[in-house]
Amino acid sequence: MRKDFILILLTLVGLAYIFISMTKNTRFESNLISCANGQVSFQITYKKLKSDMFVNFEKPDEEITTFKITNLDGENFHFEHQLSKFKINLDEQTAIETRSGEKLIYKCALESFKM
Repeated sequence: MRKDFILILLTLVGLAYIFISMTKNTRFESNLISCANGQVSFQITYKKLKSDMFVNFEKPDEEITTFKITNLDGENFHFEHQLSKFKINLDEQTAIETRSGEKLIYKCALESFKM
């Protein structure tokens, strides 16, 4: 009787340890921002938004480029790509591209994947 009780108790303690260690593991997270303005579009992929974090930028018919976020304030982040400066607003889900004094406004959609 006592051996059965100790075996059950050790099994429960072992399961509790496994479940606690599983909750402390970091989860995989990926975010995709797709922005479009008529026929012009681009996508940004990132894991977490922090200053000096790397994000992937992709336009149709161009290679994927990786760069650092230059400025992050609240739900806005800024970066530069070639001759353009971009400002992404995650609250309003908009993007503004400034190039040669012209501004293009994009409508964006955010998709998050967590595991």
